[in-house]
Amino acid sequence: MFKLASKYRKDLYFERRKAIKFFQRLIPDDFDLYGKGWSGELAYRGLIKEGEKLTTIAKYKYYLCFENAVADGYITEKIFDCFKAKTIPIYWGSPNVEKYIPFDCFVDMRNFNNYTDLFRYLTSITEKEYEAMIKQGERFLNSTFYSNWSQENFI
Repeated sequence: MFKLASKYRKDLYFERRKAIKFFQRLIPDDFDLYGKGWSGELAYRGLIKEGEKLTTIAKYKYYLCFENAVADGYITEKIFDCFKAKTIPIYWGSPNVEKYIPFDCFVDMRNFNNYTDLFRYLTSITEKEYEAMIKQGERFLNSTFYSNWSQENFI
């Protein structure tokens, strides 16, 4: 059996599971789940095919972007993939993420007490606000600051 949980005390696996349970119960027709180890979930849609990650993410308005753990500076490709796919990341991970990525191009999960509050916020965002967040993500990707995270510079 594939084990997804971790004993690391700042692991976000438990929060992923809570978010999945909440959204597949609340909006079962509008919530899809991809990845290894989730096949028992109602919203499960399988694995993303090789080379199709960005095109798959681009089909969605929002993307739950929870890092594997909470740790300063621990930011993976998840959030950058959202910007590239023109999808708004709902981010939870690095406590100092705004030191690296502008706060106005993602939804910070830490700003919500629960998933109901998050859902209310997401459904209240106007098209104009949504487009502004997408543009901020694009602006960030075109910045010299993002170039620090590129494969060429990061390696």
